Order: sequence, then C-alpha cells, then structure tokens
Amino acid sequence: MNLLNKHVITFFKRNPAISATAVAKEANVPPASLRNAIAGGRPLPEKHLVSLFHVLKKYGFNEEDYNQANVICVVNHKGGVGKTTTTMNLGKGLALEGKKVLLIDIDPQSNLTQHCGITTAETTIADTLLDDEPLPVQEVSENLWLVPSELSLATAESKLVTDVNGWFKLRNSLRGVKSQFDYILIDCPPSLGILTNNALLTCNNVIIVIETEYLAIKGLGVILKHVDGIKNNGLNDKLNIMGLLFTKVNTTVVSKTIINELRDVYKKRVFEASIRRNIALVEAAGAGTDIFSYDSNCNGSQDYLELAKEIIER
Repeated sequence: MNLLNKHVITFFKRNPAISATAVAKEANVPPASLRNAIAGGRPLPEKHLVSLFHVLKKYGFNEEDYNQANVICVVNHKGGVGKTTTTMNLGKGLALEGKKVLLIDIDPQSNLTQHCGITTAETTIADTLLDDEPLPVQEVSENLWLVPSELSLATAESKLVTDVNGWFKLRNSLRGVKSQFDYILIDCPPSLGILTNNALLTCNNVIIVIETEYLAIKGLGVILKHVDGIKNNGLNDKLNIMGLLFTKVNTTVVSKTIINELRDVYKKRVFEASIRRNIALVEAAGAGTDIFSYDSNCNGSQDYLELAKEIIER
C-alpha cells in the first residue's frame, strides 16, 4: 500500500493518544514536519511517508481500513433541513470528481430514491435489513450507484429492535462492497431510532446538516451527545464528526449570526462550504435528478461541488 498524507492525518485523528512526535522520531522524520502535515499544512514528501508506513503499522495502522470506502452518514433528527438534498448532490459532486460513490437510502420515506429518478424497485434496503438479502445496488449515472428504499422499511424498526443483530444489519451487509467504492453516503430518517443507529454503527464519518434557523439548531446538542455515546460505549470506535454543514443559507441577520456563533463554538468541525438557499435545488429534486444535471451553473451546483472538493481534501 502507498501511504498517503490523508491516511496519516486520519490515523492521528482516530488515535489522539498516540504522540506524533514519538512516531516521527522513531521513523526518522522531522517531528515539526509531521505535526504540520497533521494540522493541514505542507504535505509530507514521499520518502517520509515510506518511513512512517512501517512505524505506523506498529502502532495499529491497518491497511484494510484505508483501502475501503469512506462511509459517511448524513444526519439530523429534524426533517426538512436538507439531508436528502445533500446526500444526492454531494454524491453527484464526488462522482464528477472521479470518485466511485454509493448512495444508501435508509429512510422509509424513500425521498433519496425518488431524487435519483427511481419510482419502483424490485428489491430495496428493506430486503437487506429484514431478510439478509444482498444490497440491491442500482446504477444511477457514471460513478454513482444507489441502494433504494421503500415505505415497507417503516415496519423494519419494530422487527430490528427484537433481533439480537438488529443494530448491525447494515454494517454486516456492507462488508462485501466497501472495497468497491471510494465513498458511501447514507441518507438517514429524521429520527435517532434504530435505522439511524444502523447507519451510525456502520459509518466512520458523520455530516450533521443544519438549517440556519434557531429552532433548527436547538437539537444539535442531542445529536452530538448521541454520536459521542455510540463511540464512547464501544459500539463504533471509528465514529467521527466530519463536520456541520449549513443549508438554506440566506443573507438575513439571523442566518449570519447563527453561522458565526456555531463557527466560534465548533471551529474546524464546521465545513467551510455552505449551501445557499436556491430554488433550483427544490426543482431538481422534483424532477428526479441532481442539481448538476438540472442546472450546472446555479448556486446549488457551485456550493455542492465546493463541498465535495472539501471532503476529498479531508
């Protein structure tokens, strides 16, 4: 495996107790250079990456973890904030950047499935979660695939709760496909029930979508506490808050105030990219297509492409 700078950064984010200085000295790499690279500064040259690779393996670096998809869960337990819009258009943006992307619709409302232009599907995520069927992966466009959902998934929660493996159904189903994609994006229902928990136990990164209204941000603490609880209780020790994403951003004083306040509190946990309010995003969803295919020059296209590039850089 070729160790990349992003692998080094991710490793130390996942293992904050491991001293970068100690690792650098053991690998004969300048400690300041390693610390600077981890902080997002100048990337390490190839010769340093080669030296670090062998040392990091001693500290638990697992090549398999880094040869598989970056699984990202898009969440908020409030509806209407833009989770589905973000999953669809971020996925398409990543695909346009040459990444292989799988979208998973785990919401019984199946809005993501409809957003992809799919009205009926012979098999869906419900068959996987309830009957242990293989994931029904459908091609949407170049570099972009979907696991569709349907209303019958609404019956899954009660059945999964009584199943001893109910919390791990999605994680188990992804084992055979994670190596086939660069990114897997999971669109969650507006709740913190067992369907969302299946996604949180599966992913390694979480994007929390936030509408810039005071009522919309009141539940942010609940989500953060829930994610921390899953990680701290050993249910998914790789779980990481990738970032807070502002959607439906406008030029009002309230919107600007909320953004500034949350940036002050959460700092690097807030994406630099944000999604401006744009009617074309609503129209694209209604037309069953992504924003880039609907209007490649609108604010929505620009914003989601910027977000995709920011995520790739991370």
